[in-house]
Amino acid sequence: MKDFVAPQQVTISNCGSVEVIKVNDAGDALPGATFTLYSDATPGDAFDSAVDTATGFTCVTAADGTCGISSVLAGYYWLVETGV
Repeated sequence: MKDFVAPQQVTISNCGSVEVIKVNDAGDALPGATFTLYSDATPGDAFDSAVDTATGFTCVTAADGTCGISSVLAGYYWLVETGV
């Protein structure tokens, strides 16, 4: 075929991100808190560690109390504080 153009791979990213700001009641930053992102097996219900599964994404708050998780696919999730 004379007009044939070879296909080219195109990557489309529909990922989101999660940003956390951990502070105390006085508004002071709280560093060192660990958060884990869980996939929600039954959207609309409360978090249930027996059925909701860890995605492998975690973050630990920095000195300013912030942490972030990027490249999160569309879906339903729970962000759970798993350590301090």
